[in-house]
Amino acid sequence: MVALVLSLLWPALLSVAGETAGKGSPGMGARDGKVFVMDTGDMGKKADGKDTVTFRKGKFRSQGCDQYGFGDAVYTTATP
Repeated sequence: MVALVLSLLWPALLSVAGETAGKGSPGMGARDGKVFVMDTGDMGKKADGKDTVTFRKGKFRSQGCDQYGFGDAVYTTATP
């Protein structure tokens, strides 16, 4: 399930490649203040849940991954 969530998130995270981290105050990232709610489940099947992904204070968090022991993680964006 975690791998599926991350595989679905990866393209969305790459789509911010045109932005750079560190905009605004120190400790802030380019996505800070954004919240995404998405369906989760096995690819090709009906969604069986939802996940909320937040970007705050330069960190990324997937609430759906909390149950697996994951917490906040620093994220970066880059210009190709």
